[in-house]
Amino acid sequence: MYLLFTMPTVTAKEALDIVVGLERPPYIIEENAQGFELELVNAVLNRLDKAANYLFVPFGRSEKMLMNDSIDGMTTTNAYMISNKEQLTNPYVIYQNVAISLSENNLSIEQIQDLGNYSIATFEEAHKVLGEEFTQAIERSPMYTQVVDRLSQLELLFRNRVDVIVMDINIFNYFYAINKTHFNEQAFEVHDIFPKMHYQMAFKDLKLVSDFNHAYQEFIQSTEFSKLQSKYKMLLAEIPEQNAP
Repeated sequence: MYLLFTMPTVTAKEALDIVVGLERPPYIIEENAQGFELELVNAVLNRLDKAANYLFVPFGRSEKMLMNDSIDGMTTTNAYMISNKEQLTNPYVIYQNVAISLSENNLSIEQIQDLGNYSIATFEEAHKVLGEEFTQAIERSPMYTQVVDRLSQLELLFRNRVDVIVMDINIFNYFYAINKTHFNEQAFEVHDIFPKMHYQMAFKDLKLVSDFNHAYQEFIQSTEFSKLQSKYKMLLAEIPEQNAP
């Protein structure tokens, strides 16, 4: 009985309900809430003695869900999606969209407007995030389609159903590494024509915004972060150090 009453009290971490887009490995893997981005957020929140309860929803619905009283935050957002800028953290993850074509086709793609000469398959809602120049290019494209399944994009490219696919380079590398024998290891060209996309977290609790910024800066300087980068073979994974408010 004495031991029972003198044992230290273990308090559970505060759980936050956080909205996340649908699966896009290696960033987000729904099974067991894995992936580079989710594990990064987990590690940062852990430093704040908090834990994430992820709610996976289609892209485009997450902004509206943040207004729900039961939701505490959301991932992979920015000032174009969130009207209250005070709810946004500093950028914590980089996405790098690229255009990819087959080497054998020898396509000339040096800038975004060049895409208008070719058939294109992109990810869902790409026209909303890739800018006005991209929107003008797809209007001139002989065929443009948006695909929910990222692997289907690779199928379209390597089966010569489209000339070009547009997707994040880490997502492409992830799916190609798993399926390259299926695609007969065909050579491809990566056209780096899009700017990097820096994404932020959004929290209703403004103090949590500041706390997340500070904890993030600590985390990316740790060996834990280096191991996470290596685990998922991430390119462009680190955001330059910022002055966290």
